[in-house]
Amino acid sequence: MALTARKAVIEAAKSSLAHRATSFVLLLVTLAMTVTVFLTAGRAAAAEAQILASVDNAGPRLISVNIADPSPGVDQAGLDRLASMDGIEWVLGLGAARDVRSGLGGQRINVAAREILTPLPDLVTMDLGREPRGGEAIVSAKTQKRLQLVEPAGWLVDDGQQRAVVGRFSSSGVIADLERLVLIAPSAGEESPHATLI
Repeated sequence: MALTARKAVIEAAKSSLAHRATSFVLLLVTLAMTVTVFLTAGRAAAAEAQILASVDNAGPRLISVNIADPSPGVDQAGLDRLASMDGIEWVLGLGAARDVRSGLGGQRINVAAREILTPLPDLVTMDLGREPRGGEAIVSAKTQKRLQLVEPAGWLVDDGQQRAVVGRFSSSGVIADLERLVLIAPSAGEESPHATLI
């Protein structure tokens, strides 16, 4: 025999009246859970709105992307497209880190170097000399001292290749840490995977 909706409601009412204590406890638990859900959902929504408002009010942000893939497929056209997007002030592309050493004295002292794959942003200034051309390098005051170079000139040994040092740079703001590196402009036709986009 099929149970109709009317009969189901009557049966439920009879069962509830027969087990009043159990029904009362079940009603209290259901009510408490419902109130808790409404209160926490409201708080979560308010917290989310507050976080989004603080992010919107934060102003400029630095987004750094590290690409672990040795062949990420990010080419110069891709970097140019990123730089032309609305709200982007500058894009800085850096190749994978490697060690270089001074070609004149300080032979055993290694310093981290990375290829500079985009034009230098405004936060990087040339203090002496000029920006590097293909195959050339620039140093910061910190790396110049570590490499034991009297002037920001000379040459570096980079995996068996000689790199001419043509100037000294300084960086500020969110990329002040760039000063711990030697920056090298890749030679024409030199393959360089983009390891970091800032």
